[in-house]
Amino acid sequence: MMPKIAEQDLQDWNNYITKLWSEPETFFKPKKARQDEPQILDLHGMTIQTAYNKTRQFVQRHFDIGSTLITVITGKSGKIAEEFPHWLNNLTCIHSYEQLEDSRGQSGAYIIRLKKSN
Repeated sequence: MMPKIAEQDLQDWNNYITKLWSEPETFFKPKKARQDEPQILDLHGMTIQTAYNKTRQFVQRHFDIGSTLITVITGKSGKIAEEFPHWLNNLTCIHSYEQLEDSRGQSGAYIIRLKKSN
């Protein structure tokens, strides 16, 4: 034998269901990057193909979440450092980029400004 449901409990349950169905559905949006979140990719020790793929994924991910500035460390010399500017010129979500120089005037990193995502 099933216990009887109290009239007030039944009314509370029906009110809850009615309210639940009347609210619009919630759609999840990608997480926005926090301003204090590190947005740096270090390409040291990668092959050229791996570095190229990681760069494209990193830039696209940050463009999708609305980041505006990211940093990529290429190293001061080598094939990756030589090819890197060409990679950036082929990515449509890049607004601009510039090489960062250390206190000795050597560069090994880029700061990249991304276009605003829709």
